[in-house]
Amino acid sequence: MNPLREDIRSSLVQAGQEACGYMNCKLFVQTVVGIPQLDALPSRPFRSIGDLVSGDVLKWGTGQHWAIYIGGGDIMEVEEWGAESRIVPLAEILEEIDPPDTVFSTVTPQREVLLRECIRELLTEAAKGPADLPGRIVIHIFEDGNSTRITYAKPIKKQGSGWLYGRSKRPSGIIEIFRPGSIEDDGPCGDAWQVGMSAASPGWGPLLYDVAMEWATLNGGGLVSDRAIVSLEAQDVWEYYMNNRGDVTGIQMDDLDNTLTPEEEDNCNQHSAERMGPEGINWQDSPLSKRWTKPPTGMSTLRKLGKLVES
Repeated sequence: MNPLREDIRSSLVQAGQEACGYMNCKLFVQTVVGIPQLDALPSRPFRSIGDLVSGDVLKWGTGQHWAIYIGGGDIMEVEEWGAESRIVPLAEILEEIDPPDTVFSTVTPQREVLLRECIRELLTEAAKGPADLPGRIVIHIFEDGNSTRITYAKPIKKQGSGWLYGRSKRPSGIIEIFRPGSIEDDGPCGDAWQVGMSAASPGWGPLLYDVAMEWATLNGGGLVSDRAIVSLEAQDVWEYYMNNRGDVTGIQMDDLDNTLTPEEEDNCNQHSAERMGPEGINWQDSPLSKRWTKPPTGMSTLRKLGKLVES
């Protein structure tokens, strides 16, 4: 695995696709992560899916089965000798078999520091903007009940006076956000939309986040991170917003116990802010504890360029 990639999941998936030969589950994991002595890695008992981070190696029993957690609730595995690798939600696996016994960490502290430095460099130097969208590629905003998906898309078929759009592969990217109040246990969160999942080609993630934040500001109280778990890559996006972007506004939210204010409207589950990010900081200092708003400057530019489609 190349630790210099912006997106750990993309790196793992690519390594899995490139792994070839007649392999069992353990050999596949060793090949993908590039670490032959898996049992020598830092380990901990499996607690929950929310406790996992991208790159964690999962071991069942004394080695009856091995898999790699790639983020977003998914694992990558080889089911049996000679089988093709597959990506499957871990929750589905846990409905059929017992949970893994051991979790091994492949992202060591030194490696994490290196990865964070590289992600910050990519955010500042390689982040793409509206003018970088190639050819007929657009950003497509699709509202679907309690969620809205924002993707890179391309026209695939004429439909009446317009076009039917499908997801683009180059660049590829999606961010899905959920309507305020659709996840009851998380609180009102200031009427902000919540990120459910995101993935993008290297350099193309921040533009989707910008559009999501602008759209969520126009249609609610802005944007908040996932309230349960946030990937390393996404943490750095939020930290970059807080520390380097003067065109966004972070509004502090309370926890569910009214620690900061007596009002209920700003209450929000702060699990991700309490558990993610650097050790030793108060949850109130984390960008994950805030809702973020942004004026629709990016969407306006995309419209002028003919690069924004809403449906």
